[in-house]
Parts: sequence; C-alpha cells; structure tokens
Amino acid sequence: MNKELTLGTVEVSDAFEAMELFWRNNWTDGLPIVPPTEEKVAQFLDYVSLAPDTTIAEVAERAASVTAEMVAVNAVMAGCLPEYMPVVIAAIRAVTDPEFHFNHLASLGSPWPLLIINGPIVKKLNFNSGLYLFGPGNRANATVGRAMSLILWNCLDVKPGGILRGCLGHPGRWAFCIAENEDSPWEPLHVIEGFDKNTSTVTAFPSTDGTRRVGPFYRQPKPVLDALAFHISAAEFVRGPYLVVINPQVATQIFAAQGWSKRDVVKYLEGNCRLSVADLKRISRWAWWGDYVANDPPAIEPGDDSRFIYLFHDPPGQDKYVDLVFPRATRERKTGIMVVVGGGNASNIMYVLRPNISTTSPVTKAIETPD
Repeated sequence: MNKELTLGTVEVSDAFEAMELFWRNNWTDGLPIVPPTEEKVAQFLDYVSLAPDTTIAEVAERAASVTAEMVAVNAVMAGCLPEYMPVVIAAIRAVTDPEFHFNHLASLGSPWPLLIINGPIVKKLNFNSGLYLFGPGNRANATVGRAMSLILWNCLDVKPGGILRGCLGHPGRWAFCIAENEDSPWEPLHVIEGFDKNTSTVTAFPSTDGTRRVGPFYRQPKPVLDALAFHISAAEFVRGPYLVVINPQVATQIFAAQGWSKRDVVKYLEGNCRLSVADLKRISRWAWWGDYVANDPPAIEPGDDSRFIYLFHDPPGQDKYVDLVFPRATRERKTGIMVVVGGGNASNIMYVLRPNISTTSPVTKAIETPD
C-alpha cells in the first residue's frame, strides 16, 4: 500500500465492543459488522493496488466523493473477501454514474439498486445464480450487496435521517445482489448491453420495493409471454426499465427449444404490454399525476374497455393520451425490458421487478480485476 490510511481509528477492547460502538454511532445498517481493522482494510486495498485516497466515484448531487479506503472499510464491515473488492468498486461506479441519477434513491417509493453480476467472475468467486437466487446463503451475493448498502449509508448519507425518504423501505436494502446463469442457450445480459462475453460486469438495476411472482402454466412461448405481459402491465404501468428473471427450465425448454432468443422474448413483451383505458381508470393510472387528486375514479365511458394504452411504445392514436398516463420525467429515461436467466431449475416461476415512478436507468460497468 502506497499511503497510510486517512479515515482515523478508534480503540476498542474486542470485536463485540467494536460492534456496540458502530451501533451507537449509527455506522451500520442495524446488522452486526466485521470490525474494519487497519490490517484488514490494508489487505483489501493491496488486492486492487489502490492508495487509500484514490477517488472511486464522485456524486455531484451530494458534492461528495467515495475513496478506495471508504470502499475497503465498508466491504470489510460487510464480510467481503478481498477478492470481492473489484466487484464492489464497479458497483459503486454504476450507482454513482450520472445516468443512474443517484438522488432518486431518496424517493418516497423506496427504490434500491439490484446488482446483477455477469461474466467469468460469477463462477470464479462463486456467486449464486441458481436455487434461492434472491435469498440468503451465499457469501458473495450477500456481502457484495451489503457492502453497497453500507457504503451508501456511511459515505453518501443514504439512510433514514439522511437523504432517504422512502415511505415503506426496501427489503433488498440488506443485500440485493444476484448473478445470471450463463449456462443457458441465451446471450447473457452484459453481452446484450454491448460487452464481450469474457468481460465481467455488474449492472445496477433501479428497482422499487416489490417483486411480482409470475408462474403461467403453459408450454408454448406466446401464452407464457401474454400472461407475463399482463403482469408487467398490471404491476404499476409506469414507463421505465423492467427486469424479468426467468428460470433456466423455462428459458431452455419453453423458449430456446422452440427457437425463441432472449431478444425475441424482449421484443414480444415490449410490443404487447398494455392495459385498457377502463383498467387504467380503475387502478388510478389515468390522469393520476401532477395536481390531479380526485375523490372517485374517472368515469368509465363507452369504448374504454376496448381502447388500449401500450406501456413501451405509442402506436398511432395513442399520442393524444400519453400526457394523461405517463409523467414527462418517466418519458425521458430508458424504458424497456431486461431479461436475466436465474433461479432454480425445476419450476415455471418467474419474477418481475418494476421501476419506481422516479427511478431512472440501469447502468452496467466492467469489473476490473488485478489478474
């Protein structure tokens, strides 16, 4: 390591006293931490050959920056291995990229970035892409996800009492990190995003505080996708990025076996996600934003049940309704569907993660490893 650590030290008698100190000072997210000793922090910095004061990311909205030492301290606290440092660094760079629009993490809808790991590093570091994908039990997934949480908590004030204004909170705040199963016949996410297959990446996907479980009992691609399109539409019907997690059995046996690529699935879904005007009125998505507040839903008029608004495109005639359904801010960000293969290999279950009304665009960054 080229320079001495700069963040200062505290003296404690043992690890338990260290944890109590961190709880008292609100330096943790509520869970116990691994004490970030000088020796451990130095190991993490040495692994990536970075000086402690190296700037990893800058956040103009907060007039703040994140240094390599800050990343290392919080990664140690989260329980990471030194080998995870390049992944955590890439994740922080993704979330602080201007395209992600960092300040939207303060939204009332409690958005939080899901980290999606792709490339050779998935198997090298044993990230989980399979059974119990969104659950606990895997060190790499859990600690990288938590490192993100702690860095934002301690370095950028993303916590209650700081910039967070989430009404209900986000359960993924503890550790929201998955990997894609790249053994399927489909192109992985990072290749579709323009990266080489042999490049490892992390994608920060801005999700809101809920997932929708979908399990259509069909064996043909179009009926499955029609059901999935309805669930995507009914989830919120706001424009922005949606993520669909399809388990390997469905991806392989229903879609790939019948000649459907991942791009085909995305194209079909984006072309068929829609709701009727009547349903939009029923679920408070018709003239619902801005200063519009009503005691009762708008009246359903003749023809509303057969007049459709499309989520991802504007067919002829829809343009006159766009301002009634989609706030302008949501029309100025990336919109569409990302598909990831993952989860257990013995079911029809899929997940849909929807965007928050004010969240922005997913960002993918390459992971720079020392070897």
